[in-house]
Amino acid sequence: MAVLHLSRSGSFPFCVLPASGLWDPTSSTLPAGYVGPGTYYPVGLSLADAMRWYWQAKTWQAAAAFAFSGTQPNPSNPSFSAPITDTVTVDRGGTQRELVCPAGVSGGDATVSLVVWGTGASPYAYSWGGLIYPRLAFSAQNAILTVSSYRFLVAIPKRWPVDGTADGFTLPLWYDEAGGYDSVGGASGDSGPWTQSRSGTAVLSITATY
Repeated sequence: MAVLHLSRSGSFPFCVLPASGLWDPTSSTLPAGYVGPGTYYPVGLSLADAMRWYWQAKTWQAAAAFAFSGTQPNPSNPSFSAPITDTVTVDRGGTQRELVCPAGVSGGDATVSLVVWGTGASPYAYSWGGLIYPRLAFSAQNAILTVSSYRFLVAIPKRWPVDGTADGFTLPLWYDEAGGYDSVGGASGDSGPWTQSRSGTAVLSITATY
């Protein structure tokens, strides 16, 4: 029989562990247990908001709209454009009674991927500074560009110029482009000079029943 977990949180069916600290996203290393922008726990919520995300959200929708274009010194492909436009909806599934067992949200397609709370392989949430940081990972990609809510290349921080949102909360984004289009990382084939433009938004919107 499933019962509500009463140790530590008293509000969720899992332990909410204390975080090691708030991560500095300019750092070249990411130790385990840190939260904040650029980590897999990027958004800090009040207890009431975190409970709403877990107990009342029936559907999560991840919508991506990015534009990435420019010119490069490759004579066979001097101009490039790599737009990303996609929407993925993930139903919570089951009944609300089943949420007394730890339940994460995971879904996506070839372009957009979304994880909320996680699936148990990592802590569902951390606490820091009086806030709850759920596990949250969002990414959108095509053959040239990847934009995500976490710094997948820790040593090369490249901030996307527009923040996304997660249920109204600010979600800083990072990006990486394939080597032939990488004007920052110095990958093989980079010979510059070239120009790039980046624009777009990433929106995670929640539909909840109260």
